Amino acid sequence: MKTVYLIGSGLLGLFYFAVFWLMFHPNVSEDYRAYYIDRTSNKNLRHLAEDKAFFGQHQSDTITGKNLSRAVSFGWHTAQDWGLWSDGKESRMRLYCDWLQGAETLDLKIRHVNTARVDISLRSGALLFSDDVDRRERVITLDAPEISDCTGESIDLVFRTTPFRPIDLGRNQDVRELGVGLLGITRSLPDSPAEDEDAAQD
Repeated sequence: MKTVYLIGSGLLGLFYFAVFWLMFHPNVSEDYRAYYIDRTSNKNLRHLAEDKAFFGQHQSDTITGKNLSRAVSFGWHTAQDWGLWSDGKESRMRLYCDWLQGAETLDLKIRHVNTARVDISLRSGALLFSDDVDRRERVITLDAPEISDCTGESIDLVFRTTPFRPIDLGRNQDVRELGVGLLGITRSLPDSPAEDEDAAQD
């Protein structure tokens, strides 16, 4: 009887161990993980501090890949090697002035999961871009005083579009609502005087 009790207790312990293991190491598909586990939402103060530190140290004029997660604040799915998708009808991007300072314009490389109107505005409501975007990659240029004269801590850009689920489009089994695909952000800095002189000599 004692042996049966010990075996039962051991099996019960293994069961609870397996449950806790699966809680922290779920064996699920990439689509499930991206939507239910790694989904990006509002960031807490720690994440915002990390994002600000990233922009303060980032020397390159372009941000791509998984680093794009540092530039978004609300309504985006988890960044992948190519970039990230917006989630739902509205999403927001936050760019810090430490990195924007001196930029004349801002170039965004985007695409859409299908074809739909994409509006990009400042939080104040000032519209910076409005056009139909399809699945082809395109570069759009945003030009606004808030970008070239970024003197506060940061500026927020608001993206609005119609999202689609790839499963409804007959492409795959992805049930996420996807809208704008963001592939890169580039700040356009003015040419230095030395570069202008070299160009004139050529």
